[in-house]
Amino acid sequence: MTTPSRKRDGFSEQAVPFARGTIMDQTRDLNGQQTHRIVGLYGGPDYIQNATIDEQRGTENQPPHVFADPITRSFLCKNAASTWLSAAFFYEGNGNDNDRAKITEERILKSAKYFGIATDVEQLRKQIKKASQTSLQTLPDDDFAVVVRFSDGRRERHYPLRNSLEVKTAAAYLVNYRDDFRFNDRHKIASRILEKAAQYGTALGDLQDFIDCMAGRGICATKDAAAMIRSRIPVVQNERLREQLDLLANSVENHPRSIHTTGEAIKIARVIDQIDKGEGIHYLHSVHRPEDVLFAVTEKRAMAATQSIVGNHLSGRYYQRSDLEKIPVTDLRDAFGDDFVKNITTGNTWIDTVKLAEALPTLLRSDAELFDSIAMENGVTPLATKVVFQEKTAVRQLQQVVRAV
Repeated sequence: MTTPSRKRDGFSEQAVPFARGTIMDQTRDLNGQQTHRIVGLYGGPDYIQNATIDEQRGTENQPPHVFADPITRSFLCKNAASTWLSAAFFYEGNGNDNDRAKITEERILKSAKYFGIATDVEQLRKQIKKASQTSLQTLPDDDFAVVVRFSDGRRERHYPLRNSLEVKTAAAYLVNYRDDFRFNDRHKIASRILEKAAQYGTALGDLQDFIDCMAGRGICATKDAAAMIRSRIPVVQNERLREQLDLLANSVENHPRSIHTTGEAIKIARVIDQIDKGEGIHYLHSVHRPEDVLFAVTEKRAMAATQSIVGNHLSGRYYQRSDLEKIPVTDLRDAFGDDFVKNITTGNTWIDTVKLAEALPTLLRSDAELFDSIAMENGVTPLATKVVFQEKTAVRQLQQVVRAV
């Protein structure tokens, strides 16, 4: 992997958006597992050992002012027991990741002083810090976002992923400095971040789309992929590379399924990124990062566009809803009969794409495949498909040329 720039380890706190509900404290530890672990690990004082669940977690409908972070109602400080636990969860890294962190800590410490446990909380902070430093050495590589391996066998590990805060911090770092990494590396890092985000239930907020794209979790239109590839031709110096780029763009256009197969799309992103790095290409309004185009329609965006992207999961083909207006009603009547047409048209004359979108997912596989053939005959191509693309020659040829150059 590319070594991360040491002078760029810092970044704006605003780059790590806070998502409501992602903080873990004792009030959200519904099964008590984390609270039990913390008390066992750090040896809670008697007022913790003897506290009831209500004293530790509080009760429902607590007023905001009893929380160290009243905005998110996190880190309850209603008594000595709840304050000690809030300090433990906060110092373990589950606190806010913006300017509220300092204010939250100040309120926890103020409460600790009020309840006469300031010394206990300070001792707890030191215990957690020492345990954190020790645990970093024993963590496996998979618990770090960035693992740099050197030819002499040395390795450096950056950005541990032990909780939601660390996951969001690593995500922000990757988004801010993604151009310092090769696509192959940022793809691995992004995939690891998403795995940990799923494990901890972490909401990445505004970073989600960026991380999804780098992890290859998205699709795009064929014409956009071809345009992205061709945008390199005017700025690439090597004539053979230019020819191969044009060949790849033509291949994508002639075989639309290629760009809708994740494995092939990742290969294309990898080889285009390699060209970009070798040619020193800067990403401007006319030249975009390969993943920003190839995986532009992420799950998040696809969910937002659910009303415009429709299809049948059995056939695995999905269409832009507006494109379905091109299909003649007569073709559908001949294939599926009058009852079907009556249910998906207005006055048996015009296709109602909203009704058709509701009907498509209910079709049996044979009927869904018949619909796909009718759509293809009328020039309506899928926006996405699950069918595996077999034509790999163009990508392989371009990879060979890149290696030769």
